Amino acid sequence: MVNGEGSVLVTNYSVDPTPAEVLQQGFYNSTIKAANKMGTKGAFGSIFYLINGTLALPYGSMIYDPTLFAKFNMTNNKQGKALTPQGIYRCTIPLILLSNFLQKVSVFQRGYVLITEFNSTVSVDGSINTTTADRKSTLSIFDITDRDAGVLMKQI
Repeated sequence: MVNGEGSVLVTNYSVDPTPAEVLQQGFYNSTIKAANKMGTKGAFGSIFYLINGTLALPYGSMIYDPTLFAKFNMTNNKQGKALTPQGIYRCTIPLILLSNFLQKVSVFQRGYVLITEFNSTVSVDGSINTTTADRKSTLSIFDITDRDAGVLMKQI
């Protein structure tokens, strides 16, 4: 516990010296599992709310030695051999950045863009508002009220 001046009043934590297997932690491996399931090199994960922050979209992929990766893709990939990953990459993209980009996209004159999660009706973002009033989660495409998008999606 820390007081208002930043002085430590009480310590209440322990350090676990056991090495952590990064690939065994859901925070890291959820996007890798999604990429493997789709047969891609990387994948976006599920949207989550950063405490005292904004909605965010995680992305993750495996990292390979760039020299070996280039050589592998030219020769061994056709033979069905596997390349050993050297690490894992994960970043979190604030949805406001994607929203700012999408708001500039125009589809005809009154159209809009909606992006959903893979095999889902849950919106990720769009060129119109796709979030709840408190901006802490996104809506199903059927529940979006901006421009009556939800009504239209139900009719399609």
